[in-house]
Amino acid sequence: MGRTQEAEREFELAAEAEKDPAAHHYRLGLLIERFHPERLDDAAAEYRRALELRAGYSAAQEALRRVGHR
Repeated sequence: MGRTQEAEREFELAAEAEKDPAAHHYRLGLLIERFHPERLDDAAAEYRRALELRAGYSAAQEALRRVGHR
């Protein structure tokens, strides 16, 4: 397993271990954004879900702006 794959797996494990559902979706969005940039629409969907679960989640709002979704 290469270093990128190892990093991706560690990030996945961290997202799965997250107890806060909003933070879980935010972390999944980060994972997709970082390791699968061709899937930015999927990352945006995760950020939107995080915002549905926690209105005003500033990190998720910023992430949506970063990937070009509002």
